[in-house]
Amino acid sequence: AALRGETGDAYTAANIYASLANDESIDQVYRELAVVLGALQELNNSESNNKLIERAEKLANSEGVWRHNAREIEALAALANGKIMTEIEATWEERKRRLESGKASLIGVNIYPNSDEEQLNRTPFSHTPNGPFQLRRWSEPFEESGNKS
Repeated sequence: AALRGETGDAYTAANIYASLANDESIDQVYRELAVVLGALQELNNSESNNKLIERAEKLANSEGVWRHNAREIEALAALANGKIMTEIEATWEERKRRLESGKASLIGVNIYPNSDEEQLNRTPFSHTPNGPFQLRRWSEPFEESGNKS
C-alpha cells in the first residue's frame, strides 16, 4: 500500500489500507495504523469516499495508540474541506462585533475605560528606613535580656 501511495496511486493505496483496517485477524493496533495511513491516502485522493477519514476522526476521540496521529488527520481534513477557514471567519466576525459593542468576551463589561470616571485617590505608605512595615525580630521573646550569673 505504501508503494502504491508513493507512485501516486492514492486510490488503490487507500483501498488496501481499508481492507487491512477491516481485517479482524490483524491485531487492533495495526488495524488502527491502517486507518491512519489510509486516511492520509484519502486526503491525497479526490476520488475517495473518505470512509477512513471518518474512522480516523472516531479514532481521534478514543484512547487508541494512534489517537494523536488521528487528530492530526482530523485537522488536515478540516483544513482541506474549508472548515478551518469558516471557523476563522466566524471568530473574526465575533471579534469585530465585540469591538463595536465594547464588551469583553469573558466578563461581559465594557473594556474601554470611562473617561468621566474619577480615579481612586490612594494614600501613599509612610516611608521609613525599614519600609512600610515595622521591623520585628521574631526570636526576641526567647532571647535573654542580660547575662545572669
